[in-house]
Amino acid sequence: MRARRTLPGERTAPASAVFDEDTWYPPADVMQRLSLSRKTVDRLVADGLVRGMRIRGSVRLLGADLNGLMEPIGPPKVAG
Repeated sequence: MRARRTLPGERTAPASAVFDEDTWYPPADVMQRLSLSRKTVDRLVADGLVRGMRIRGSVRLLGADLNGLMEPIGPPKVAG
């Protein structure tokens, strides 16, 4: 399987990605997985941080963009 190319300006997912890169998720899934409010999820789309798509009345958010927002905090844990 070939690796997906990164487009200019596109963020890459961390190794511990929560979402599949090529999947579009409903806001309810994003809210549940990340413990975010609907208002916060809507703001991510409105601010252009996550690509959203509306299909009739349903909204979907791209997993690659959601993964790209996540940043680790603190030093990495050392095994042992």
